[in-house]
Amino acid sequence: MCSGLSRSWLTNRGFLRQDLVKEMMTRVDRFSYGLGGAVSPPGMEVAFSKSGDNAGYKCTMVFFPQTGEGMAIMTNGDQGERIFARAVQIVATGLHWPRYGLGG
Repeated sequence: MCSGLSRSWLTNRGFLRQDLVKEMMTRVDRFSYGLGGAVSPPGMEVAFSKSGDNAGYKCTMVFFPQTGEGMAIMTNGDQGERIFARAVQIVATGLHWPRYGLGG
């Protein structure tokens, strides 16, 4: 999915139209959300983030459309979110991700 969104963002040859992906990853008014997920603040690297949960699982993802890099974490426990910040920090440091204003 991330590579398809990235391809749409950069070239308009992904599975969604480029204008739709750009709109999806643009903040609505003064809120930190675009269409369906959190979007980094103006002036920072564009990043898209989405979390979800239900009884018995927690998940989160962060994605950079310009590079196609990102990560997803899915856990099978109600306390899974306890590892999210540290796991993202480790990956962001190791891959030299820029600051993106979504906890990164």
